[in-house]
Amino acid sequence: MTTKTYLRVVPEPAEGQALILQFTNNPQLRGKDVDANIACGSCKKLVAKDMTTHSLSESLSAPTTLVILCPCGAYNALPSI
Repeated sequence: MTTKTYLRVVPEPAEGQALILQFTNNPQLRGKDVDANIACGSCKKLVAKDMTTHSLSESLSAPTTLVILCPCGAYNALPSI
């Protein structure tokens, strides 16, 4: 059974507070984890397929907060590792 994790929706970050990843279509991120998907906390559409939140955070490590801007307009916070 596939596990679907919903990201936490956050207010739009102030300029310089976060690195915002914006995609026009979902899911743009694909991994190799079996039966694990990550979805927007607002519209519930996939933002990452075959990835856990841990593997997504590891692969996108940055010195600042990472936020995914979903095509629905919701800002989704990635959990820190």
